[in-house]
Amino acid sequence: MDKNFFNKRCHYSIRKFAIGVASIMIGASIFGVNLVEAAETGSVGDKEGTITQAQPLEKLPDELAAVLKKAEENAGKEASSTVGNGETTGTIGSTDSTNNLKPAEAPGIPENETKPSEAMSGGQNDKEIAKPSQPITPETPKVEQTGDGTVELANQFTASKPASEASIEAASKSSDYLKKEYKVFPTPQKVTYGEGITALRKQVNLVMGDQLDIYTRNRLKSVLQDNQVSYKTSKTAVSGATNIYLGVHGQGSQAEQNLSKVSAGLFDKIDAYALTIKDNSISIVGKDTDAVFYGLTTLKHMLKESQVPVLRNVTVEDYAEIKNRGFIEGYYGNPWSNENRKELMRYGSELKLTQYYFAPKDDPYHNKKWRELYPEEKLAEIRELARVGNQTKTRYVWTIHPFMNNRIRFGNEAHYQADLATIKAKFTQLLDVGVREFGVLADDAPSPVGGYHSYVRLMKDITNWLTEKQTAYSGLRKDMIFVPAWYMGQGTEAELRTLNEHLPENVHLTLTGGKVWGAVDQTFLTNLKKNLTEGGKTYRPIQFWINWPCNDNTKPHLILGGGEKFLHPNVDLSLAQGIMLNPMQQSEASKVALFDMAQYGWKQWRSVEEAEQINDMAFNYVVNDHFEESSVSKAFRELGKHMRNQNRPPHVTKLEESVELAPKLTEFYNKLKSGQNLDTERKELREIFAGLKANALLLKEKGDQKLIEQIHYWLENTVDQMNALEAFLTATEGLTEKNDAKVWEYYQAGVKHYDQSVKYAFFYVDHYEYAEFGVQHIRPFINNLKEYLALHIQAMLNPDKFVTTFITNRAGIEGGLKEVTDGDFDTHVIAKTTIVIERGDYVGLRFNKAIKIHKLGFATGTNTADNYTFSNALVEYQNEHGEWVAITSPAYTGRERILEFNDLDITAQAVRMIATAKKDNAWLAMREIAVNRPLELGSKKVRGTISLSPNLVYKYGTSVVHMQDGRENTESMMAHVDQTNVTPAQAWVQMDLGGLYKVKRVHLMQGERDKLASGVIEYSADGTNWTTLQNLSGQRTSDIVQEFTTRFVRIRNTQTLNKWWRIAEFTVDVDSPNLDLTDTNVDALKETPVVDSLGSYELQIPAGTKLP
Repeated sequence: MDKNFFNKRCHYSIRKFAIGVASIMIGASIFGVNLVEAAETGSVGDKEGTITQAQPLEKLPDELAAVLKKAEENAGKEASSTVGNGETTGTIGSTDSTNNLKPAEAPGIPENETKPSEAMSGGQNDKEIAKPSQPITPETPKVEQTGDGTVELANQFTASKPASEASIEAASKSSDYLKKEYKVFPTPQKVTYGEGITALRKQVNLVMGDQLDIYTRNRLKSVLQDNQVSYKTSKTAVSGATNIYLGVHGQGSQAEQNLSKVSAGLFDKIDAYALTIKDNSISIVGKDTDAVFYGLTTLKHMLKESQVPVLRNVTVEDYAEIKNRGFIEGYYGNPWSNENRKELMRYGSELKLTQYYFAPKDDPYHNKKWRELYPEEKLAEIRELARVGNQTKTRYVWTIHPFMNNRIRFGNEAHYQADLATIKAKFTQLLDVGVREFGVLADDAPSPVGGYHSYVRLMKDITNWLTEKQTAYSGLRKDMIFVPAWYMGQGTEAELRTLNEHLPENVHLTLTGGKVWGAVDQTFLTNLKKNLTEGGKTYRPIQFWINWPCNDNTKPHLILGGGEKFLHPNVDLSLAQGIMLNPMQQSEASKVALFDMAQYGWKQWRSVEEAEQINDMAFNYVVNDHFEESSVSKAFRELGKHMRNQNRPPHVTKLEESVELAPKLTEFYNKLKSGQNLDTERKELREIFAGLKANALLLKEKGDQKLIEQIHYWLENTVDQMNALEAFLTATEGLTEKNDAKVWEYYQAGVKHYDQSVKYAFFYVDHYEYAEFGVQHIRPFINNLKEYLALHIQAMLNPDKFVTTFITNRAGIEGGLKEVTDGDFDTHVIAKTTIVIERGDYVGLRFNKAIKIHKLGFATGTNTADNYTFSNALVEYQNEHGEWVAITSPAYTGRERILEFNDLDITAQAVRMIATAKKDNAWLAMREIAVNRPLELGSKKVRGTISLSPNLVYKYGTSVVHMQDGRENTESMMAHVDQTNVTPAQAWVQMDLGGLYKVKRVHLMQGERDKLASGVIEYSADGTNWTTLQNLSGQRTSDIVQEFTTRFVRIRNTQTLNKWWRIAEFTVDVDSPNLDLTDTNVDALKETPVVDSLGSYELQIPAGTKLP
């Protein structure tokens, strides 16, 4: 922008005004409209946009050209006296003959963070405004080159429905106002109440000091308009009126002169402000204009709690504990709409959030097309987002990712300078529409030429350029986030150490807390600082990117709590520059977490209990737009207790849901299986489930529609699940009553409701997901009841059928009957809900009828962890009388991998292994329980040896175990051996079976996003000559059922992939017959394998076999 920009901009505005006047005059002459009437009824609908060249006079019709020329000359004369000092002669709104400002008409009021008051619509210009006791010329707003189209609200406003004098007098004498203690969030640091009240009666007077931007001035005006408080503005106080003073600390403002004494050093703190209400005046002084805005937000909450504008005298001294408090659109789900984005910025404004970081996966101009300018239609959308961000102080921060696609070039100087110029052109285009803050991302991308030193060079060059542009663009901030490739690091990495030392001071290194789903955690920060300061280096506070409540790894679920797990209490926040959350694609539901973070970043919670209280309050504000509880917000909060699933340890922090309900469900199911009376427990559960159903229906009916549109899938799922539970509970009554007809009737009803509950599909990027409520405990409980009732019905329909069920008292068990009866030591059941094995915890099998047992075996733990079992335990069987009897020999002394009992002669209806002592720091797992058969039956899965190509390494602490553990929710993560985040061409993962086998099936499951775009699955008998099984082109799962003989099977990447490679499962099934159970005198059948499944065994006789 050249040095004449301001003059050109003013000339453009004058000319635009002149054209508008001329157009009204000509239109009026054509249609016979009075010129004064035409001018007064015209709206200010044309907001300042990108500067364009007005048509030259010679190209206009003669009549219009003459009028325009005269109007432009007159306008030029008027402007000549004001352009030099940066002021304009008017503001939005018209004036009457006394030169008092009239309220602006509704069409001229811009959209802002709150809806305009009814007083801003038609009819106000007809009302006479009372003259002030001393004639004052209202202060005219300054011309600000915002670029976003923001216009100043009227300097004078008359309320259409002000509070009556009688109501104000009554409030002034009421203890509800005289003793009021305000509920404000984020919680202020210090509040001191005084005696008496201050009433905003009649017309208050606004005295706004210098250094306040248009957005802060508008904030005060909109707060008063929304509360139907009339006001005018002046340069000095008005005697007899309630005066509201705003000012910036240290500028000699009247606000500071009127301020009560505040603590020394207050204004040295982050975003500090002081608010004093006393002596019929209000004073707000802030560290800067943003801090004054935050003080006005506190005032807004105080007024919202008051039915009439009467406030208790008080002094608030307040500041934030961390500078940047925001959120980033960085998840992988459906991008938010622009309306979602604007709504979240407005929401953030009410909670003193500072930034919305724009990094959506679907905006190609942020990443894939970063070299291209935005087209005009997209630029208009950016302007609107920037405008709302500037107005709300939850600034719209535009980020660029130039390291992934058509990457920025550092190879030679000419290329680099050309690419730098491309970024500057892009930023200039965005500056011109109001964007005032930027960020640069390099996550999940290959290292550039020059490695991390190139990051430093780029950020220095952008910083220098932004510094130059600050004189041309009002409000431009050169603070930037930079997200490196090694964003999950601990500070031991050379990349992070270099960036900490050499990035410009205004650039904030952004990390995720030591792992992808990391936390704001003191241990991490302490270690990070220690690592980054080795050798006497200086530590620079980092910006946190926290992947909460992001549900990318648990798509069917909402996350409506758990902040204490990601924002730890008692952290030294001076070690951090900021925190930004990565929310869910459900923007309205994400407001719960944003509320939590707003409180944490402003005034950190000091305990888990305090964090939980804040989370409870969040539901009130999200639903009610205030902090008091309602029946609807309570319903949402109660449902939220069962919607916070995140359960993929160790790399993802587990969030517990249904904490109060889970023990009740476990107790009921255990008593059901043991045949105990359940009348009391059944009644309690019925009441709980009925309450959850009622909550879902109430929220759906009366909740905010923006919220309900996004989460109704979970509400409908809840209703159906509660209906299913009511039916299944009634069916269990039938079991007690031995009423098979009742069992069958309500079992069928329950299944119908449950089947409907799993059908609520919502779109997720390129496929459908199905909503799940209560996934950790409620859904497993439903399935347990359904399975238990089904077994009873099977026995009822087929009395001779033998049925085995898996039993345990532990909740949240992973695996079940199949895993402990398949004869495969590679599979297991495991309970991870707690890392303590309590005395009385057990696992076992139950039979639908008593059976003779001669041989019994238990294989404890898992194949990779022998510690996941009891320290002391007994093996017991339940006899025909329901009594548990111990089998004492051989005795279990602790951590035996195998425990077998032979030559038994017992009749049992159940067997189990039960803890006789408590054990800490261990999950409970069991590989196998064998009745009347060998423990291991020879798995069809040959556990071959898996190796990586020399150009690959395992990442993030993972290993080969994670692709062989039989669990799709654990993954081996791999990338280039040179520590870059790429998967090179010709990288492979190979399984060696150890010899030639007849293979029947190959199964591969890759990561959801980190998977091969181009690759091949192939096999070889000698490791040299390879045959293709399947080509890979982006599919996540490959299931190849084909018979061939081989020793080696491998997956090979055929082109460079600019991300890691993840594999959840890689298995090969070979033809390995299980002959352990084959016992026959027919020679032709001695090599025929027995099929064993869930405790039943079948010998399949080939066709044509002759039996004696």
